[in-house]
Amino acid sequence: MKVKHIGMAHVKATRLLEVDRATVTARGIAGDRQFILLDESGSPLSPGDHRHYLPLRFDFDEKLNVLMLAYPDGSRVEDDCLLGEETFGLDFLGMRNVAVRKVEGEWNNRLRRFSGKTVTMVKVVTGGDGIDVLPITLVTTGSLDDLSKRMGSVVDHRRFRANLVIEHEEPFAEDGWNGKTMQVGSAVLQIRGSVPRCVITQLDPDTGINNARTIPALMGFRQRVNLPHGLMPHYATPGFASYAEVRSPGEIAVGDPVSFV
Repeated sequence: MKVKHIGMAHVKATRLLEVDRATVTARGIAGDRQFILLDESGSPLSPGDHRHYLPLRFDFDEKLNVLMLAYPDGSRVEDDCLLGEETFGLDFLGMRNVAVRKVEGEWNNRLRRFSGKTVTMVKVVTGGDGIDVLPITLVTTGSLDDLSKRMGSVVDHRRFRANLVIEHEEPFAEDGWNGKTMQVGSAVLQIRGSVPRCVITQLDPDTGINNARTIPALMGFRQRVNLPHGLMPHYATPGFASYAEVRSPGEIAVGDPVSFV
């Protein structure tokens, strides 16, 4: 087994970035989901609202404190990441309270002009707090290939917004990895349960258009699963890909070997 793709997004709900290498901290991939977009009510965007922002590619230079945005037409803008002085608590989908600070300046206006929606960008105070549930998600090429065959067309792995795509031929091998410890590059992960999927998987990863019936396809053959640790106990949807916790931080790169330890 080896790493085929590494994915992350500095800003939740925007385009997934594919990177050649990454640092894995105890809280996940460094820089992943460190900005969150809030709707008019001050809540994180609903899955369906991701469609407005998936066409946007954000990069963030931590050292220079500069955000960079690439629009679908190829135009780009760079600007300082100015943060409000106030730190406030964000109710993160009823699962936990996250300390955040509002991003000031023109960034919220740029997002509003692009989407036609009122949105507020905030930055988490503690790295890793912007991830949904557990620090890492991973999926195998075998599972993606199997789903592609069932759907009659190639399923873009980015629809599942996984941190790691692992080259492994056996479909749904990851279902049997729960509790196992895996070395990826110099990082060590412990595999947890299956990821319950939502409508985001149906959204085109470049345009945000809802153009694939992944959820009906998964409902036809995949078991419904719950979130780990008793979170949102009434939420159960078809499982696809797996969560992982970080047992030992390290460096990972595309092409790195993956093995059980």
